Amino acid sequence: MKTIFLQFFLPVVLLLIGFTSCEPTPIDDIEPDYVFDQSVLNGSWLSEGYDLAGIFQGSVQSLTLEIVDSTYTLVQEDASGSTIYYSGVLTIEAPTDSIQEVFPITFYQYSPDTLINLGIASVTDDVDAKELIIDIVPMDSLNYEIPNIEDGFGSGYFGLDGIQKYRGE
Repeated sequence: MKTIFLQFFLPVVLLLIGFTSCEPTPIDDIEPDYVFDQSVLNGSWLSEGYDLAGIFQGSVQSLTLEIVDSTYTLVQEDASGSTIYYSGVLTIEAPTDSIQEVFPITFYQYSPDTLINLGIASVTDDVDAKELIIDIVPMDSLNYEIPNIEDGFGSGYFGLDGIQKYRGE
């Protein structure tokens, strides 16, 4: 009987003791499986024709958005031939997983006027095509409804007419 105990039960007991004595890994030490690469926003983005938001149709010929890290320049070419330059800083709330395709975005415009635009965005960075979709509204005294992730693109004050599509150049 002593031999059976030593051969079968003692190794199992020692194994269980070994498992219970392991230190747990602190949650802070676990690396996330997915990290959003904000550099996919960097570059030159063009919107013209049917890609222009409905609110710009007829009055704006094209929008060229240049993003470098967290700064942006937007060149608006009007149908009348005039050009307006906007610039500022943008911030995003990065997606936490690869499934979340839409993320909050804020444009802090410093020029030509000070303005904050809030909304949502999505970026596709495929080999064949780069696409940036933005749905934002200005933050001002009118209290526009802000597009949100839960309700998706078109959920803001301008509805579907506020969705702006850019193609990467």
